[in-house]
Formats: sequence, structure tokens, C-alpha cells
Amino acid sequence: MKRLYLYRHAKSSWSDPDLADYDRPLSKRGKHNAELMANLLAKEKFDPDLILCSGAKRTRRTLKPLIRALDFSKKRIVYTDTVYEAGLDDLLETIGAVSDKVDTLLLVAHNPSLNELLDHLLKDHTIENIVTGGFVELELEIGHWSDIAGAHRKGKLVRFEYPKKHYDEHAPL
Repeated sequence: MKRLYLYRHAKSSWSDPDLADYDRPLSKRGKHNAELMANLLAKEKFDPDLILCSGAKRTRRTLKPLIRALDFSKKRIVYTDTVYEAGLDDLLETIGAVSDKVDTLLLVAHNPSLNELLDHLLKDHTIENIVTGGFVELELEIGHWSDIAGAHRKGKLVRFEYPKKHYDEHAPL
């Protein structure tokens, strides 16, 4: 059995329309939400064996507070552009190449790719959209990451966390 975590980047800024999509930073709310999610996961002693993260600025900035909160070794982080603007097959190929020594994998990436992957893996489709800053935990009935392409509908949803679910109704956004 393998465990896969999907983490969509937090809300990005559109304040500079001339900025390339790859270089868009997080918005103020995005930074707040990335911190919120990092604190939530740190309280749970979240500790994936490996992190695959898109090289885009907003994904790296979403991951940064989590790395800091977990004191996570940078040796277990791979930044890869294969998950930026990736289709389902690209994600399946990237994940399928992960070593079987890795039992728990965190993928920090973008939509619509993450939604497509979730649709492919989930037995019971219960999540319409992984919102910005959303975090999904899946159990996969596979013994090898290379089997993920054939894991159609073999994933079990463990949890779905997202920033708004944890807002204090009086906290400023």
C-alpha cells in the first residue's frame, strides 16, 4: 500500500498582468493560507518520505512554510517542471518513476492536473475541485509506484483539508 498526498498551491497573485504564469507569486491571502496549512500539518507531525514539487514560484512558496514548520530535509525534495502544466499521463509517469523505497509521497502542483489525477485514482468521487491551498490524502492499493497508471479507481480518500475549513470566523483574511 502506498500513500499519496496532493497539495495544490495556495492562492496566487494576479497583480502583475505582464508576469509569466510560471513566475506568479502568492497573494497575501495565499501566503496566509500556506502558513495555516503548514501549521495544521506540522501539528500532526506530517512527514512524507519524498516531496515532488512543481518548479513554479507559487508552488515553491506554498511549500516553503511547510518545509520550515516540519524542519524537512531538502534532500527529500525534488523540484520538477514535469508537473507544471502536466496532463494526467505526465503526472502518472512522474509518480510512476518514484522509487519503491518511498511509501509516502507529497505532490505539490496545479489544477486541472491534480483534479484529473484525483478523478483517476478515487474509488468514490467525492471531491469536485481541489481548491487553492487544498490538501488531499489518499491510500492507494498498489505495492509499486510504477503501478499507479493502472490504479484507476483504486484509491481511498483519507481526508481533504483546505484553508477555509480551518478559518476562525473572526480572523482577518
